[in-house]
Amino acid sequence: MGFLHLSELTDQAVETPERLVDEGELITVKVAEVDLQRHGVRLGAAGEADGI
Repeated sequence: MGFLHLSELTDQAVETPERLVDEGELITVKVAEVDLQRHGVRLGAAGEADGI
């Protein structure tokens, strides 16, 4: 489980995240970056072009 920044879901301005997804909705994401020093990852939206 993790958090996905709203900017990873769309390039367009939206008033609230609820316009794109529902709270608690499961979505497929990809690991966009691994930060070994901070022991963290940055998640990105997985799209059809990613083959996921």
